Amino acid sequence: RSIMFISEAFGLPGNIFVLVLAFKSRRTTSRPYITVLGIFDLYVLIFEFPFFTPDIIFPLLAKCDIIVFFILFSLFQTCRYANNWFLSFLSIERCMAVCLPIQKRKWLSVRRVYISIVGTTLILF
Repeated sequence: RSIMFISEAFGLPGNIFVLVLAFKSRRTTSRPYITVLGIFDLYVLIFEFPFFTPDIIFPLLAKCDIIVFFILFSLFQTCRYANNWFLSFLSIERCMAVCLPIQKRKWLSVRRVYISIVGTTLILF
């Protein structure tokens, strides 16, 4: 419970701060990844953490339809997996920016980054 509180206390303001800065920054290829990471992290922090604590989940299962529960559970899992994929894409993009700056400009455009985000999200959902 205390770990959840600490995660919520630092995660919510931190992700909101990241989203505000991401929308104010210039248009780069890493901005969409950071924005999507912030959005999915906020979704997990707001909806999943309070919902899946053991003292809440068992009374809720008694009242909730099992199909609704499995739909919500798969949505939460998908958001977590999407965060892992987008963090990997961001790491690859940053590595290319440092190690191969000329090829990065040729291979990665903002449009291609958006296509990779939409494609990954559609595949995972």
